[in-house]
Amino acid sequence: MAETKGKFDFAIDRGGTFTDVFARCPDGREKVLKLLSHDPQNYKDAPTEGIRRVLEEETGRAFPREQPVDSSMIGWIRMGTTVATNALLERQGERTALLVTRGFRDLLHIGTQARPRLFDLEVSVPELLYEEVIEVDERVVLHQENCQVPGREAKSIVTGSTGDVLEVWREVDLQRVERDLKGVLSRGITSLAVLLLHSYTWAAHEQAVGSLARRLGGFTQVSLSSEVMPMVRAVPRGYTVCADAYLTPKIRQYLRGFTSGFRGALKAALAKNAKESNAVNELTVLDLENYLELTVLDLENYLKNKMDVDQNFQIFYDNCVSPSPLPQYLHHTI
Repeated sequence: MAETKGKFDFAIDRGGTFTDVFARCPDGREKVLKLLSHDPQNYKDAPTEGIRRVLEEETGRAFPREQPVDSSMIGWIRMGTTVATNALLERQGERTALLVTRGFRDLLHIGTQARPRLFDLEVSVPELLYEEVIEVDERVVLHQENCQVPGREAKSIVTGSTGDVLEVWREVDLQRVERDLKGVLSRGITSLAVLLLHSYTWAAHEQAVGSLARRLGGFTQVSLSSEVMPMVRAVPRGYTVCADAYLTPKIRQYLRGFTSGFRGALKAALAKNAKESNAVNELTVLDLENYLELTVLDLENYLKNKMDVDQNFQIFYDNCVSPSPLPQYLHHTI
């Protein structure tokens, strides 16, 4: 990590119980603090409090706890947090609905039938992250010259982003989707996961549904599988987009709370980073390279075994390097 001359640099690990704060002072000295992650009687946010204490002790200036921290002396902040991990384990994510191609409402419940212990007589199936399913009237299939379905005539032939030729059997019925979305909102569900078949290569239907949901307003998160994980295989893509819809609002909520604890250029930079990340899905909660083949059951097993799931996010400021783009993957077959 590059040192910022004349300013304080911070690296923070915010866990479920404790928060560790590492600070590099302008004179090169290093300082470490440990705080309780939750201590509402004394402070709102542990990382902010750690930064405040360091600045107060090292500069001799008063940084009142009840006021936003002046960021003029801060070079950069990097922070890892288990906010998303804890929300997943404790089932404290956003209320989520799944929108899926009609006829496939049970797709993620059935899954791939892959089990960690194949011969167990009793299998414990974790509850799904979504609480309601909306079936979307639409259908897209791969074009097969020598395997035509009797009675089915394509409305149009399109070429996907992967070069695959597809048949659009049924255009998406947006009027019906709108009615269903209004019903979901009336029941207090504010996050959507959209999973339409073959959207990894032809995302027009998902994009139309996503645009409609955003125009309606009221949703804190609209996650499209074609944006979160544009890859073949609907089941792992579906698990991933559900996790994104379920957890991203919690990450965003924490980011907003954290940025509110600062004033000055740093707050503006953090707020800009958070806004842009949410817009382009840089806060996607799964590392696709490591968890491409994982189901939610696999993910939970990894979490329970305390393996590194990389659900952390980083806050970049000043001359920090942006996260690397997601790698390109090989084209698989279903």
